[in-house]
Amino acid sequence: MEIIDAVPENEVTPVKHYPTLLQSLGLIGIWLIASIAVALVLTLFLDITSGIGLFLFYTISMSIVVFAGFALRKNYTLELTGFPITIAIIGALLMIPLHIAIDPIVALFPVPESLKNIMEGIYENPAASIATIAIAAPLLEEILFRGIILHGLLKNYSAGIAIAFSSLLFALIHGNVAQGLGAFLMGLFMGWIYWKTKSLYLPIILHFVNNTVSCVGMFIVPQEQIDSTLIDIVANDQLYYALVIGSILFCGVSVLFIQKKYFAESKLSDI
Repeated sequence: MEIIDAVPENEVTPVKHYPTLLQSLGLIGIWLIASIAVALVLTLFLDITSGIGLFLFYTISMSIVVFAGFALRKNYTLELTGFPITIAIIGALLMIPLHIAIDPIVALFPVPESLKNIMEGIYENPAASIATIAIAAPLLEEILFRGIILHGLLKNYSAGIAIAFSSLLFALIHGNVAQGLGAFLMGLFMGWIYWKTKSLYLPIILHFVNNTVSCVGMFIVPQEQIDSTLIDIVANDQLYYALVIGSILFCGVSVLFIQKKYFAESKLSDI
């Protein structure tokens, strides 16, 4: 496990590592500027709402902020230690129940047109869309939000503040409540996993599973029902709420199992 640098005796305030809370917001600002600049250039040649245009827009703008984060902290290394494979399996199994558990809240908010366009783009150009959502996003977003932002925040603040703030930023970049709520909760879980294991592999794997399942789900649902809610698809209120309650219980039990089995103080040295 990584040891946080001790505060020198002649220092009144703790040593600050990059990034702080304010510097994390600065990285989001860089992402916004990069996104606008890249969009202005690419829209001259491509439709950036789907297909190869979306892939280029996303990967270029996100890569810019990732490299900016590395450069600003003057360190290009990432924590890539091993981890118990059982955590990866349980975490992967949690991805669908997590979204079902929060669906009654997410369903209260309309799906924005920008998200609908991206979802429809999967049908039009599945290869490019899957490359963006299931490959580029898990890799680049986890490097930024867990590998750079959370890594630094954990050195400066309590784990609760660090994980919650990095998860909030992760939710904000999704730009809408429908995705943001799920992203926030997923960020809390993956941030907790990263904090305990000090391995970026796990968040990347879990993010990949989550986004891949989402892509597969879109192919399963007919295109004309792409903006339907889960309760509409299930078409049975009792079954729907049984799924929601069951998912909440499954998530709670799974997290408690991971905590007791792998993250108890006596187990940390074995990871």
